[in-house]
Amino acid sequence: VNAVLGTAGDERVTELAGAILKRDAKTALDLLAGWVERGLQIGELVDQLIGYWRSLMLVSCGGPDVRELPVTPSQKEAITGQVKLTSLDAVLAGLEVWTATRARLRDTQHTQVLLEMAVVRLCRMDELLSVGQLVQALQQPGAVTVSAKPGKAVVAPPEAGDGSKKNGPLT
Repeated sequence: VNAVLGTAGDERVTELAGAILKRDAKTALDLLAGWVERGLQIGELVDQLIGYWRSLMLVSCGGPDVRELPVTPSQKEAITGQVKLTSLDAVLAGLEVWTATRARLRDTQHTQVLLEMAVVRLCRMDELLSVGQLVQALQQPGAVTVSAKPGKAVVAPPEAGDGSKKNGPLT
């Protein structure tokens, strides 16, 4: 049925989500390439991933026994394990990425590129500064240095000094 409809089976969606949550972009992209070659409908896959990330959100908020979890028993077990790999904020950001990708699919012929971009973006989610990190940095007195280094985002407090630049510009 999945082959006729061009949809991914539950185990494929779970496998892709697992690669993304483990930040393994290479594996995730390899999975996608193989599926697209075999005729997978990208829009359908993105819809399935939105549903999967919604389930991650529900389990993250309400635990594994949350009501109205629209997944199979095997997916429920996988989701319960995978939700431990990430934070609720990352799941919510992932939902934003998936829904934005779905909206953008309507206006382009480059559907595979959009899907790959979304996957890579989600695999790098932990390298991005969170809003909480930015707010915390901006609330500290004095200059704050914010930089994204390869592999890790850094928010550094001001260096200790004589305090003469207390109201100086942010760096």
